[in-house]
Amino acid sequence: MLDRKTTEEEVFSRSSAAPSQPIPAAGQNVIVLHDLTSGPEAEVSRLKSRMVELTAEIGSLRNENQSLKAEMREMKLVLSKVQLSELRGLDKVNSWLRSLKRDV
Repeated sequence: MLDRKTTEEEVFSRSSAAPSQPIPAAGQNVIVLHDLTSGPEAEVSRLKSRMVELTAEIGSLRNENQSLKAEMREMKLVLSKVQLSELRGLDKVNSWLRSLKRDV
């Protein structure tokens, strides 16, 4: 049992000590492996990179929200124009009927 634990620790330490590979040029497919370094500096680095990713995602969600709000305003305007024209049509019919009732 101890031998297996020791060999697992050695494999982990060797993999975490391996130098990072250079990032290829944009446009190429890249498989990103998880960072296996340990220690407070590595954790802070991982948290900072995650925070940057989340900030970018929040920015894109805000932009999408703004575009959806604008689209919703346009839909409301169109619906209110349709409703207004229908109400005007009903008012014309009612005024015509009122004039007939007065004559009788």
